[in-house]
Amino acid sequence: MKHLHTPLLTAMAAYPDRSQAETEDPIVAAKLFLLGAAATWWLTEYDAQDRIAFGFVTGMFHDEWGSVSIDELEALQYGPIPRVEFDVNFRPMPFSKLKAQGFRA
Repeated sequence: MKHLHTPLLTAMAAYPDRSQAETEDPIVAAKLFLLGAAATWWLTEYDAQDRIAFGFVTGMFHDEWGSVSIDELEALQYGPIPRVEFDVNFRPMPFSKLKAQGFRA
């Protein structure tokens, strides 16, 4: 299943793995969210070969920076329905702006 990987290839093309590691205010280029829950992944980098994204997650036990396996997110299903979705309406923005908006985008 590639319902997340395929759109991430386009959205994250300019932000490969480690491309923003030294950036004070990285660009959040994509948003993934868990249907029916508060978990949201705000992605800043993507390793398309290993299918590992890096970014900030909110809505779980702790809001934090870290890596996430896109394969594992794609495997989360409720029957045949994917649980994690790619937000097609999200527009890239600096992390500081996203944070100032209270992570509402």
